[in-house]
Amino acid sequence: LPGMFIITSLVDEVTNLRSPADLLATRFLAPLLLFVASFFLPIMIKRLAPALHSTPPPREGPESTVA
Repeated sequence: LPGMFIITSLVDEVTNLRSPADLLATRFLAPLLLFVASFFLPIMIKRLAPALHSTPPPREGPESTVA
């Protein structure tokens, strides 16, 4: 499983940290971002998909009538 590999590499990086600045190292940040994105992208797409496909109903009001 690629997810398990990412988790184990993250645990390795966390246990090998020498200072808080190491959190900003690219070798740590890149897998972390990929791991977080793999969780949140499907959720965001599912939430955004209905909003992208639905059109708002035409508004009733004086601004919608042509004079």
